[in-house]
Formats: sequence, structure tokens, C-alpha cells
Amino acid sequence: MPGTSPPRTLALVIASRGNPQTLQATITESLKGAVLECTKVVVGLDEDDPSLQAALSGLASFPEKANVKVALGPRPDAIGSVYNRCVSQEPADIYVNGADDVIIRTVGWDATIVDATAKVPDFIGVVGFGTMPVPSALPVMCAVTRPLIERMGYFLQPFTPYWWMDTWLFEITHLIGRMIPVDLDVECLEWKKTRGMRELTYWATFYDDMRPHRRAIAEAIIKDPEFMTTDAFKQELLERMDRLCDTFNRANSGLRDPAHAAKIMGEFAHDAPADERYLRVKARSVELVKSLATGPASTGPIRP
Repeated sequence: MPGTSPPRTLALVIASRGNPQTLQATITESLKGAVLECTKVVVGLDEDDPSLQAALSGLASFPEKANVKVALGPRPDAIGSVYNRCVSQEPADIYVNGADDVIIRTVGWDATIVDATAKVPDFIGVVGFGTMPVPSALPVMCAVTRPLIERMGYFLQPFTPYWWMDTWLFEITHLIGRMIPVDLDVECLEWKKTRGMRELTYWATFYDDMRPHRRAIAEAIIKDPEFMTTDAFKQELLERMDRLCDTFNRANSGLRDPAHAAKIMGEFAHDAPADERYLRVKARSVELVKSLATGPASTGPIRP
């Protein structure tokens, strides 16, 4: 029809390393429920992955119509950078933060997400779905619109060697009042270990120290004339920030407790050497916190 906008495109983004069999099975099962022709899967792989050839072989077995893409590159210091590489290499309007051990089971899941984002007048927001296998306020997965990614400066933050990508996004999204929940069935497979987990109390403290950065991004989005809502609701969002930030700080307090953190690391830490990658990302974290402490909080994105 003349004048009709093209359908919005969606990419399920999966960062994977050392798990080629589960990766292929996860993609196969998730694609069974995809119904839109423009939906794609983008897999972020590391060039030094010992299982790289097996992963590439498995991905090459998908038919062309499955629209499975590979974003290959050097292993970055932070896991979020793998997801950001996928976004930079494969254009889409909406990106879902997938994993190689998480399957979306609902038939029509991609159409449900696209329909939910259509309700957002300025297309700035997140669709959250899935129930965590552990007690949590977070959804398992989030579908993030490109305009929000552009305003944050990243799809998933590239500042921590593990964890906190989803909670980082969760905080910004709630501060701007744009978390849109939908009911989709998500199956989590093996969530028993966290690669790279070390110095948990340090990173929990870093996460909290960076809250002014997340708050500044949220404030800039709310005050942007392109953020479409009433002036009264914008003011309400700004006025509740102190309360929300205090709630977020309390929610993360357990991970700052050394005894509790030691217990978690003893149970879940895996493949976590203090190698050059870890030391670089930690050194950068120190500089990021220092930059916030010595000047006004950034009112825009910190570029990866």
C-alpha cells in the first residue's frame, strides 16, 4: 500500500563461546516460533574460541531463509561488547538479548514483540519477557529498540566482565518508564556457572558507583523533545528518580556483602583468571568511576 512504512525488523542476538551444540539447538528451537520473514538471528563469536569451527559449521547448516548471521571478531574484554558488535554489524530495528542456553518457546514471539513496540509513540523502549529460574524482578530477556540503543550509546553495557548487563538496562528502562512486559514462554537450560566471575564485591560496588551515569542517561532521554509523553508525566518521572535509585541500591546490597559474595562465587564462578582482559576492563572501571567523582555526571553516553 502506498505510504505504508516497512515492517520493523527484529534480531535475536546471541553471544556464544565454547558451546556449539547447545547454540545450534537453541537457535533451532527459537526459530520454530518465529513467524516474521524479517526476523534474524545474529550470533557473536570470538576468533580465539577453541570451538569456533564447530560453531561456524553448525550455523552454516541453517538454510538461507532462517536468516542466521555471524558477527565474528577478536574476543573483547567485556561480554557486552560481543552484543554491541552484533548490533554494529547487523542492522535491525529491535534487538533481543539472547543467550546460547535460552529458548523462546511461544509461537509468534517475534510478532508479539514487534506489536508491543508499536504501542510506543516514539519507539524508545524495551519489551521484557520470560520468568527467571531464580527469584528476580528482572525478565529473562529484553527486546531493545534502536532509538534507545542510540541514546544509551550501547545495546548492553561494555564495562563489566560478567553480569549486570541486564540489570543496567533494567534500571535505565525503569527510570524512563518504558519497560513493556509481554507474556512469552522462555526456557532456561543450564544456568549453573558464570564464566569470568571474580571479585564480586568489587564489581557490585562499581555497578552502584556508576548509577549517576545511568541516571544521567535517563534524565537526558526524558528531557529530549523526541521523548513523547506529557510534560506532567515527564516531571513525575524526574521526581521519582531519587526513590528508584535508592531502591536499586538496596537491591544490589547483598552482592556487596563479602560473606554472601564469597558463597556465590564458590558456587557459580567459572573460568575466571585475572588475565590481561580482566585487568584491562578493571582498570577502565577505575577510570570511569574516577571520571564521575571528579566532575558532573555524564549527560550522554560513555562510548565503548
